[in-house]
Amino acid sequence: MLSRLEFSSFLAYSPRGASEVSRRSQSILRSIKRDEVDPNPNVGSLIAFAVRRLLEAKPSFLGEFLGPEVILVPVPGSAPTGVNDALWVARRICEELLKQGLGAARLESLERVHRVPKSAWSSPDSRPTPEEHFESLRARRELYSPLCVTLVDDVVTQGSTALAAASRLTEAFPSVEVRLFALVRTRGLVSEIDSIVDPVAGTIELRNGRAWRDQP
Repeated sequence: MLSRLEFSSFLAYSPRGASEVSRRSQSILRSIKRDEVDPNPNVGSLIAFAVRRLLEAKPSFLGEFLGPEVILVPVPGSAPTGVNDALWVARRICEELLKQGLGAARLESLERVHRVPKSAWSSPDSRPTPEEHFESLRARRELYSPLCVTLVDDVVTQGSTALAAASRLTEAFPSVEVRLFALVRTRGLVSEIDSIVDPVAGTIELRNGRAWRDQP
């Protein structure tokens, strides 16, 4: 299991905040998870709109995590891969990143082989650990080993899934440099957020069997 993973995210989400901005962040995350289309024709798909905003904002981390040389690997959801053809939001985000030239290709190099509880439905103490996620994931060996991979997910909370996914990839491809880009990060340690567009880069570390994210 990796002890450290670099990550970046673009939007912030408040799970319990009651301010206008916090409630808006909750609505946006729901729309992203459902891949909804906004009635405003200038917005359209919320995922596509957020990726366009990311490109326009050009946060300082952009070139390190995303770009024309980077292979994008979507992080599997909590259910076994391919079950009921469920919406795979991470794959949708990859598709939009590729349209904007923020990736070289998408490789579905990871699959979930058995279900884990959804973190969003679990209390902080009962969420699956990085080791539990690791045991539920499998890496698919590709015909070649990419040099630079960015895992892509819709939301990062503690980072357990990401650490496990990166560990599986580096186990299969030891020479690969792996990072994580999550479109949204959860800000559960603050009562309210001031802005939804809040690009950050940081690290996720393994401590005493748990994932810890250094950007609250």
